Amino acid sequence: MLLERASVGDCVADRFELQRRLRTNKDMAIFSARDRAEGTDVIVKLVHAVEPDTDVVARLRGLRHAAMVPVLTVERGDDGTLIVVTGHVSAASLHVPQLVATLGPADIAKGFASLADAVEEAHRAGVVHGHIKPSQIEVVPLQDGEVRLRLTGWDAAIYPRRPKRVAHDIRDLGKALWTALGDKTAPQLRVVAKACIEGRFSTARELAAVLRGDRTLPLPPPREDHRKRLLIGALIGGGLAVVLLVGLLIGMATRTPSTPMVPPPTVPVDLPLPAVAGQPTPDPASEPPAITMPDQLPEDVAGAPEPGLPLLGETDWAGRLGEQAASWRLRVEPDGTLTVTLWSEAEGRTAMQLFRGSATRVDGDRLSLAAADPDGQELGGEIGPQGGEGWLEGGDGRAAWTMQRP
Repeated sequence: MLLERASVGDCVADRFELQRRLRTNKDMAIFSARDRAEGTDVIVKLVHAVEPDTDVVARLRGLRHAAMVPVLTVERGDDGTLIVVTGHVSAASLHVPQLVATLGPADIAKGFASLADAVEEAHRAGVVHGHIKPSQIEVVPLQDGEVRLRLTGWDAAIYPRRPKRVAHDIRDLGKALWTALGDKTAPQLRVVAKACIEGRFSTARELAAVLRGDRTLPLPPPREDHRKRLLIGALIGGGLAVVLLVGLLIGMATRTPSTPMVPPPTVPVDLPLPAVAGQPTPDPASEPPAITMPDQLPEDVAGAPEPGLPLLGETDWAGRLGEQAASWRLRVEPDGTLTVTLWSEAEGRTAMQLFRGSATRVDGDRLSLAAADPDGQELGGEIGPQGGEGWLEGGDGRAAWTMQRP
């Protein structure tokens, strides 16, 4: 197949000359290439036979925002390999700490406002990115000393997956904004990033307007007034009590006198208790043994968590990472701080990785996970009380993971 035999120097689709291999795994090969027809540098992805969403492909072709790395063409090779060509992308991204340190708050606010505009344009066209993260936000230096941020990875939207949501894109923009701020003193931008993560923006357009200072930050959802609920409950309860009292008085006033019922006399019956082999016959005159209750319930009963609660604290999970068995330990702090420990089997050896990041609540009792290890591998996905799934991406490519209760 083209995916397996493609090498530097080949010309794909009679147009794109492969110049350098960037990444390869069993499902995809990525090359930097030269478009002979246009004379421009591009990225060519050769993807194992998969059926793309043709509607999304058609919509992507019309998107050319300056803050978006465009999808130029998607076509099928003679052997069924999918050929995806996008604009050229450099390795300079918000995933590089040294590069993030050079960005000032003004650059970040302006760049993320433009990113929000690009995401809004895509949403209006019916395209949801679904996988925004710092490593997919390219930093492009301009001649005047300023920088431009561009969002890559739009081609991932063409592959059939679980339904993506607009709210996830906006929330992920907030997470990336928080990462870009690093340890900078920018309290207003941190408030905006937190509002994104909390879901206080209904559209990316609103986020762009706040970052430019054209409108104020949306207010948080109003807190429910419990005093009002208590007052309404008291009024309803009082009304029901009055109705019951009136009904009781009416019933007593209209009751027909009847002959009182006299209970039959009780006759004590003294039956001998059956003897049990090996046990002494109990004396009826003796006092029954006292029953004592423990001061507290056993720890395994009193301390058992109720099912369905948010996954706070430390929990252990079993599952898989790609084709290999894996074990997981999650620790979620009340402030959303996340620590993930992964044990995986490879070539008869057990490897351990430690990821740190954040967890946010989505869909009731489900959590969205976003973390990275010291080597730059990124972990993401969602998990609930019974299990979850997601992805792990690093230098060796991208692998899917699953977790379930052991």
